[in-house]
Amino acid sequence: MNRNRLLNRVVKKSPGASFSADLSRQKGLTLVEVLVALLIFSIIALLVMTVIVNSVNAFNKLKTEERLRAEADWIMTLFIRELYAARQLELVEEGVGEKDCLVKLYDQQGQLLSSIGFVDGDAVIDGQVRQSEPFVLHGSTIHMEDSEVIRIEIHIADSTRPDSRIELESRLALFKWGEP
Repeated sequence: MNRNRLLNRVVKKSPGASFSADLSRQKGLTLVEVLVALLIFSIIALLVMTVIVNSVNAFNKLKTEERLRAEADWIMTLFIRELYAARQLELVEEGVGEKDCLVKLYDQQGQLLSSIGFVDGDAVIDGQVRQSEPFVLHGSTIHMEDSEVIRIEIHIADSTRPDSRIELESRLALFKWGEP
């Protein structure tokens, strides 16, 4: 019997045995353990949320820029198509306040084909607004740099997102009909 008591004392005094005995008697977590676990979880959740929010913001910005680029390309394509159909050009500046720019396009006989340009922040062909909502084109211009080069600058923004804006510029060299 002495031997059993001695073995019990040795087992009970060993650090591993004491820890496992304590764990078997423990019925829950201490407040400190719960707080540490909550803190770690909060930090991880905050990091994950930051990554998600930044990803969504970057996606929305890229989506808006893509829409602006597509709209600017479409307007530029419409203008260039009209310019290539014309035989003569005449620059007309109209408007009050913000500078409006129109280019009148004529055929070989001097008949007016159409007019293209920017009026009150809108792209206009023959008096019809050609851009989609919610885009605005304030500051866009179309003008002759010299007798053979026309320059189109499109400054387009989304009116629902004031921080979004892109610029597109194109120069077209024109040739005169009947000349070699």
